[in-house]
Amino acid sequence: KSGDAVFLVGATDADFAGSQIEKLIDKDIAHTKRRIDLNTEYARGMNLRQMFVDREIKMIAPLGRGGVAIKLAQLASHHNIGVDASFDFDGQLLFSETASRYIVIAPSGTKIKDAVEVGTLTEDTFVLNTKTDTIEKSVSELRQLWEGAIPQWIKSVD
Repeated sequence: KSGDAVFLVGATDADFAGSQIEKLIDKDIAHTKRRIDLNTEYARGMNLRQMFVDREIKMIAPLGRGGVAIKLAQLASHHNIGVDASFDFDGQLLFSETASRYIVIAPSGTKIKDAVEVGTLTEDTFVLNTKTDTIEKSVSELRQLWEGAIPQWIKSVD
């Protein structure tokens, strides 16, 4: 709900793992293997699961293809809620696919291991700020873009 805090769990590195964003930036997909520490993945997942069961956190969303920007856009579109978040890294890292990261929604100030509180849920605006870039859309515009992406993807040859 509006006013809840948004947390980013886990470190963000320049990992694009053969994604479309890598193709856009580098004009090629390197097909690199993802680095993943299974012990970290398991421990982090189990900790967040227990916090969810104990009702300390309201939602957990693992990050994967497209990174933070795509996951937050998906959540905003699906739940019809805005986001106002700021990140202490360059804009391209909004699309990083570093393993073992999560978006968590919880009350502000909640203590979550390896997490940084990056913003809040809002009524109807979607704003992501980084050191170099800002993405700003209304939730209704974001929903139209999100829903239009599926037909575009189906037509794609890549």
